[in-house]
Amino acid sequence: MGFRQDNKRKREQQSAYQAWCAANSVLIAESGLPTTVTQSRDDWAYFLQFRYHDHGNWNTPPFTCIDFIWDDLPFERQKSVQALEMNWKQWLDRHPILAKRLSAQKAL
Repeated sequence: MGFRQDNKRKREQQSAYQAWCAANSVLIAESGLPTTVTQSRDDWAYFLQFRYHDHGNWNTPPFTCIDFIWDDLPFERQKSVQALEMNWKQWLDRHPILAKRLSAQKAL
């Protein structure tokens, strides 16, 4: 069995995610989230699902290197993150590729 990278879908997902980040750059800055939380679609989706950021997200065992927790945010910044989350859900409706967890490699 061979493997190849699913580059086309990964590029499409990355492009849609970068567009979301650009459209929400002001809210991202206001949120005070560390850059590690929004550095990739997987990091952001992991944070939204679990309310903490773990280096490596789905690619490592849980609780290996937690660098940020929802509770670390002051209430005012939590409101900014909640606004980001609402924007994210609306963006997913227009860009369903962002809702998918794509593996790094695809079996042939």
